[in-house]
Amino acid sequence: MESEEANIRAMVESLKLPYPNAMGSAEIAMKFGDIVSVPTLFVFDQQGKTVRVFYGAPPDLHEQVERAIGVAL
Repeated sequence: MESEEANIRAMVESLKLPYPNAMGSAEIAMKFGDIVSVPTLFVFDQQGKTVRVFYGAPPDLHEQVERAIGVAL
């Protein structure tokens, strides 16, 4: 949320993240509750319901996100 957009785009590109990403702002963060960690990643199902929220970046984040997306689909 406090990073430059170009830096975020470069990171997303380098990681080849296979899911949509969005830039946040303080106003947007407040709508999701108290964001206590950056990065914070939300996984939503097809109806827009929150399936899982990830705080920080544990070493197995990508595997956990893949499983959460599988549940969401």
